[in-house]
Amino acid sequence: MDIRELRRFRQFYTYYPQIRDSLNPEFNAMPLVAKLHLPAIRDSVNPELNKDILKLDGCILVERLSFTHFVKLLQIESLIKRLFYEVESIRGQWSVNELR
Repeated sequence: MDIRELRRFRQFYTYYPQIRDSLNPEFNAMPLVAKLHLPAIRDSVNPELNKDILKLDGCILVERLSFTHFVKLLQIESLIKRLFYEVESIRGQWSVNELR
């Protein structure tokens, strides 16, 4: 795994922390990872990204969008614009090409 991918994963977590709640409760590694690493990452998130009112439910995102959708969405820096494209991608069942 290269540095670019690690940065993308970190960006994914900082933009979409609500997805963590969609994990299966039987997934035992997450509490350990959250306890050891994630609080430092969460604390570094831009306060604008912590506005829960502007976030879709993690389960809906995971069920309806592929990781390739997320890769494209991560390129959108504006929270409002990204939310717009998340909603439209889900509502219109857009392919990645349509999202692009």
